[in-house]
Amino acid sequence: MNAVVITIISIIASAVISFLIAKWQMRRKKIVHFFVNSYEIGKGLSIEFPEFQLTYKGEGLPDNVCVIKGGIMNIGKKDIDGLKGESDIIMNLPKGCNVRALKVHPSNENLWIQSGFNGNTIDFGIKELFVSDEYFDYTAIVENIDNPQNIKFSHRIKDTKKEIKNIVVGPDFIKKDSGILKSISTYLILFGIPAVLYFWKWLEEGGLLYIVLLAFFAFFLIFSLYFVIIMEDNRHVLKVLKRAQNESKKK
Repeated sequence: MNAVVITIISIIASAVISFLIAKWQMRRKKIVHFFVNSYEIGKGLSIEFPEFQLTYKGEGLPDNVCVIKGGIMNIGKKDIDGLKGESDIIMNLPKGCNVRALKVHPSNENLWIQSGFNGNTIDFGIKELFVSDEYFDYTAIVENIDNPQNIKFSHRIKDTKKEIKNIVVGPDFIKKDSGILKSISTYLILFGIPAVLYFWKWLEEGGLLYIVLLAFFAFFLIFSLYFVIIMEDNRHVLKVLKRAQNESKKK
């Protein structure tokens, strides 16, 4: 078996192994938080315009007020059941923050969410069942927060990964393309394999060119594996959110 065949088989095998490892990394039950965006309200305006005053329900608000948008999604392969709707997921904002208002929107009418807040914590309760790929998003008004992405989570859900990963999807997530892995595969097929076929004599003989091409393939294969494993959650969230937005546009 010559070097060309061995290299082609190695490329195909690496792609298959990368895919299987990524799927293996997907836990049966896994919850993630997706951060969409945040924006400040009226910061500095009360200094330049003393007559300007932010209020909520008749009470004055400080300059450092931020609106945070995000959500919680079950990206595991299995539904999460046995939930009681009592502080199943706790959102902990930095010390000194104060939540003033909260709105929660389930992805469908069958997902029942109970929410509440106190100081710098927000509680989300899910009743009975959290189906795979279901999610709920929220909008919160928070005082005295410097970094809206600096949020930590804890939960009381059994047989689920303790850490809730924070994924930043951004306000334009519908425009994002999650097909980087496809692009890498395309480059390997359109450029890598023809290069191997063209330089197969040098590959058989070894030498500097062989080392350069081998390093080239190794770099792209390692990067592909990294992207599949590390970015799998991000791509999954984007896919679900894109599908939800496309379905809402059809209605």
